[in-house]
Amino acid sequence: MPNGDSLGEVQERTIGALNQLLNEHHNKVLAIGSHGTALSTIINFYDATYGFTDFEQMKYFMPWIVKMTFEHKTCNRIETIDLCQNRIETRWSNEKNSR
Repeated sequence: MPNGDSLGEVQERTIGALNQLLNEHHNKVLAIGSHGTALSTIINFYDATYGFTDFEQMKYFMPWIVKMTFEHKTCNRIETIDLCQNRIETRWSNEKNSR
């Protein structure tokens, strides 16, 4: 899109904002709302396998809820929550003894 942000620019901005929130609210539970493109760039930052096909699939899961678990600024787990199917699925995990 002319004069629009590239996905890299969106990712840089969203990760910067997320890191700022993680610094300011250390050891707190945060709920953050976003649109799909911004959320997808955050997921892709921590899980490089998350790509365009995954992005396209999110439209079938509205509202799409993602739970990310952090220790300091390290993302340890990404889970997707499907309210329609009452299901939680681990998308990615950096935790010991996982998968």
